[in-house]
Amino acid sequence: MGETEVITSVSALNGDSMANYSYEDLYTLNDDDLDSLFQSMPYPGSKNIWRENLTTFELTAKIFFYVLIFSVAIVGNTLVLVVLIKKKSMRNVTHMLIINLAISDILVTLFVPWIHLMDDIMVIWILGPFICKFEPFMQGRQSYYQC
Repeated sequence: MGETEVITSVSALNGDSMANYSYEDLYTLNDDDLDSLFQSMPYPGSKNIWRENLTTFELTAKIFFYVLIFSVAIVGNTLVLVVLIKKKSMRNVTHMLIINLAISDILVTLFVPWIHLMDDIMVIWILGPFICKFEPFMQGRQSYYQC
């Protein structure tokens, strides 16, 4: 393979519409060509970012249950914290571990469910590279998103 041959093309970004362009070609295109090239790609603010196979009922149900789970988790764990912190008789090692679990559950609830909801209802990742790396860290797993 010679030095001038391009190993990878950008066709993976948008299927056939970019199949004939290499990474090197993108640097030589003028603004009008780039606009027409990327116009069919989904991006934040376009109508193509939502999953097409979701019905209105399914979308509403997902949002409702995510909000319900979020609310119950925050309220429940906050109540556990309030009870265990207010009562001095409950300050022992076992209850300190329960306080630690309640705090960690609140943190996970604040960071994880809405990210999963966005991933469920959208075609592309719009939350940025930091959240893409931070969310798997919060879950304790490897990332399967391509940021």
